[in-house]
Amino acid sequence: MTTIREYLRRRFAPIQPLAAGVYHYISPPDDPRNYRLHLRLETDGNGILIVNAATVLHLNQTAAEYAYHFVQQTPGEQIVRSMSERYRVRREQALQDYRDFAERLDTLINTPDLDPVEFLGFDRRLPYAGDISAPYRLDCALTYRLPPTADPSAAPTKRVTRELTTPEWECILDKAWQGGIPHVVFTGGEPTLRDDLPLLIAHAEANGQVSGLLTDGARLADAAYLDTLLQTGLDHLLIVLQPENEQIWKGLQNALAADIFVAVHFTLTPQNSSGAAALL
Repeated sequence: MTTIREYLRRRFAPIQPLAAGVYHYISPPDDPRNYRLHLRLETDGNGILIVNAATVLHLNQTAAEYAYHFVQQTPGEQIVRSMSERYRVRREQALQDYRDFAERLDTLINTPDLDPVEFLGFDRRLPYAGDISAPYRLDCALTYRLPPTADPSAAPTKRVTRELTTPEWECILDKAWQGGIPHVVFTGGEPTLRDDLPLLIAHAEANGQVSGLLTDGARLADAAYLDTLLQTGLDHLLIVLQPENEQIWKGLQNALAADIFVAVHFTLTPQNSSGAAALL
C-alpha cells in the first residue's frame, strides 16, 4: 500500500531529463523547405537547437523535449501522452504547447534571417552564457599550402611540421560528432589543394554534420569540381574574393548559379577602397 509520504515523494520528485546527446533531422528530398536540425541535449535537460547551422536556440527542459520529439518525428498522440504524464499537465495543454512550439519553429525554418526573439518570442541568451558540453562549430585547417600566386607569409607554415592524413581528419570529424559538435568548416591555407576534400565532406555528411568551405574560389571555376563538392554534401561556401583574379570571378559565378548558400569576403584596403562601391 502506498503511503502518503511515498505519494508526495513521487508526486514532487524532479523530472529526470532525457538522455544527453546529439539528435539530427534532415528534411526529405521532396520537402521544398530543405532544412536541417541539430538538437544537443545537455545533462541538465536543457538543450540547444541549431537550425540550418545558422540560428541557435537555447531551450529549457520542456522546450528541449518538444524539440526532441520534433526532431524524432514522434507521433502527436505519443507526444501528448508523454508530456502530460511527465509534467503532470492536462493533455489539452500539452498538445497546445507542442503545436505552439512546432508552429514557431516552422516559421523560423521558412523565413530566412528572421529574429527568433523579436518575432517568435524565444528567450534570448548570450552565446556561452551558461555551461555547454561542446562548441557549436569546429574549424578544420586542412592545409597551410597556398596557391602559387598567394603571399607565402600569409600561412603559418613554420608552426606546422606536417599535414594530417585523411584517416586522421576522419577520426577528428568522428570525435567532434560524438562530442556534440554539429557543424564543421574546412579551411586552410587553401583547402581545395587537398585532393581528399570531397572525401572529408562526404564523411562529415555521413556523420550528420553540416559542412562549410572557406576558399579563394579559384578551383570552383571548374564546374565539375564544384559539382563533386555539392554531391558529397557541402552546405555553404565562403569565398575570399581577390578582385584581380579572373579565375576566382568564374568560380564565384559558378557557385552563385549552384544550389548552395554563398557568402563573399572582401577586404577593404587603401589601394582598393576607391573602387569598392562599383566592385560590390
